[in-house]
Amino acid sequence: MAIFETHCHLNHAQFESDCDSVIDRADQANVRRLLVVSYDLASSRRAVNLANKYAQINTAVGIHPEDASEWSDLTQGELVALCESNPGSIVAWGEIGLDYHWKTHEPDFQKRVFVEQLKTARTLGLPVIIHCREAYDDTLNILEDFGADRVVVHCFAGTVEQALRAVSLGYYIGIGGVLTYRNAADVRDIAVQIPVDRILIETDSPFLAPQKWRGKRNEPAYLTAVVSKLAELLEKSADEIEEITWNNAVSLFG
Repeated sequence: MAIFETHCHLNHAQFESDCDSVIDRADQANVRRLLVVSYDLASSRRAVNLANKYAQINTAVGIHPEDASEWSDLTQGELVALCESNPGSIVAWGEIGLDYHWKTHEPDFQKRVFVEQLKTARTLGLPVIIHCREAYDDTLNILEDFGADRVVVHCFAGTVEQALRAVSLGYYIGIGGVLTYRNAADVRDIAVQIPVDRILIETDSPFLAPQKWRGKRNEPAYLTAVVSKLAELLEKSADEIEEITWNNAVSLFG
């Protein structure tokens, strides 16, 4: 089987000088598909360029809640135009959502931008990739009220109860390198309590490297550590985890 990396940022400046090598290492680690996720307009453009260069890359475009002030009619128009001109490359909208940690933007403003992007994604027929930090109840309330059904809540760091609510709504849960951290018992609890057919695996590269590489730049090849930990926790083989999570990703992203 093979590994589907559902959330990485190879469009980040940290990969500008050695992206070819990063892709090669991913391939050697059996990571055969990579979803490069965007966070602002510039990163969305870079993601599309990467997809046009590398056959194994698909992309998501969108505006992160920390960059919500960038959202405008012009930004929306350019992102929609990217989607319409790159239908085989862009398979999702994101990452979008709410982030109350840094307090960069007021919650009401974030919510408005979030809902407008949900509407845009629905018009385009795209699933959404959700960023949520310290805002799980508000995020899930908005998604439920909106009637969103093709959703992954990436890098999930809420409670078990919030994770179970998300999967009850039909959403996927993104699990990454945090699963391997010594102090991440709560994430491991989530991994074993949600249905395995709701799990997607990701690195969030260049951030949140697994324990073995913690403090270093993360990259898609390190997803093997997440597979190994999930296999251990769920008492399955690595091949089984790869197959299950691959099929889950294809179900959402095609």
